[in-house]
Amino acid sequence: MAEATEIQKSLSRTQALLGNELKRVSNVASAIDDDGKVLEDTMNEQKSMQVDKAKKALTNLQLAQQREQRYLMASIIFFWLVVAYIFWARVVLHMPFIDTTIWSLRKLLS
Repeated sequence: MAEATEIQKSLSRTQALLGNELKRVSNVASAIDDDGKVLEDTMNEQKSMQVDKAKKALTNLQLAQQREQRYLMASIIFFWLVVAYIFWARVVLHMPFIDTTIWSLRKLLS
């Protein structure tokens, strides 16, 4: 009988230990779930921040591209104006017909 009581006490202790371990594992599992939710929220926040940064970078790139296109167009216009001036000064003004026409116009205006 003493042996049966001893076995019963041992089984009760084992049951208590298993109950405690079950509670501990349950607490650990809920802590892991909570940490997983925190990590997921952090990941979603980071993704939204990265999307915002990407949108801002894309907007800046588009503005820079527009500015560079304006500079390029202004440079091309300036280049062709210089070419036209050089052509006018070197070729057109030294043609005999135009030279006499300009001389005649100057004489008429004076």
